[in-house]
Amino acid sequence: MTRTKQPSAAVAALIEQLEEIALTGASMEELFDACCRALKAGGLPLVRGYISFRVLHPLYEAASLVWTADGLGWREHLQGGATREQWKRSPLYALHRDRVTFLRRRLTGRDALLDFPLLEELKAEGGTDYACLGVAFDAEWNTGLLSSWMTDRPRGFNESHLRDLRQIIRPLAAALKSRIERGIAENIATAYLGRSAGGQVLNGAIQRGQGERLNGALWYSDLRGSTTLAEALSAEDFLAALNAYFDRSAKVILDHGGEVVSYIGDGVLGFFREGEEGAAAACKQALSAAIEAGPSRERGPEGEPPFTLALHYGSFIYGNIGTADRLQFTAIGSAINELARMQDLTKTLGEPLIASGAFTELADGPWRSLGEQRLRGVEAPVALFAPETA
Repeated sequence: MTRTKQPSAAVAALIEQLEEIALTGASMEELFDACCRALKAGGLPLVRGYISFRVLHPLYEAASLVWTADGLGWREHLQGGATREQWKRSPLYALHRDRVTFLRRRLTGRDALLDFPLLEELKAEGGTDYACLGVAFDAEWNTGLLSSWMTDRPRGFNESHLRDLRQIIRPLAAALKSRIERGIAENIATAYLGRSAGGQVLNGAIQRGQGERLNGALWYSDLRGSTTLAEALSAEDFLAALNAYFDRSAKVILDHGGEVVSYIGDGVLGFFREGEEGAAAACKQALSAAIEAGPSRERGPEGEPPFTLALHYGSFIYGNIGTADRLQFTAIGSAINELARMQDLTKTLGEPLIASGAFTELADGPWRSLGEQRLRGVEAPVALFAPETA
């Protein structure tokens, strides 16, 4: 029976340090930096440390941290394409593919083996020995922590150095696991709820009826001719057209500091909070975004589908509604109802962009009056306007 050797004093102290740091609010960067520095101070001739892990994100497949004596570097790896091909040619991919926990390559000397393109680069940087270690968080290796460690010591890592790495990798992975999972939860919440609502939900705002009353500029845009488009295009082409429209509407809201509440079919509901700078600033943000988005009754110069837009200003509630086991974080209130009815009138009025009097009083024109209009379900008529240039 082989007896496992006890960790060295330096590694034992580092394991205890990681446990303590993990219970604080330390970031992933702080944890990994502390680990690498402690290993080096304890006698490991480390010049480069690297960790990588999967993320659930619409754009990125994985993220990684690179440590050198000069500091830390954060990298995000895009989904598919060249990034995935590069990943498949890496030592860490071989570790993951073969579901092994250790891989070593000497970079210099008689035993050198440079069978991955990355190893040539690391040798050129002065590396002499390279070791990869992995820890799976599930039996299928869908998630986990992959790491690599490099030295420039002429004779490379010795058995004591490798033993230190083997003994520290699981405590390091355990300390980082909660941060990785928190990051995944934040990515999902942000992608599906938005940064503000997602943050509130993760911080505990999950009770039905829980929310806040806000004032702000309100946005509701709607794709025109979507039924005809859906019938004329393949599913893939129709989704591409929808996403092109969302890039011209929802993305513009976000780029101008607003928040996207929800996608209602092919409609976009968003708002710009009234902050310390006041209501006029929120309305000017919304108007600037609207001008950039360029709502139109006709197709764009590159065939973009037309959409119309209604802008309003008012008070609304931003919070949770639904059943106890199926909630939605959304905006509700009379101002939201009025906004939706205004959007309905863009078609009958023949205007790609209309705004309420409450909005135009706060956002500089020039505006052209469309008169007072009846909104379905709203008792009093509402003064509506369109930009002079529309």
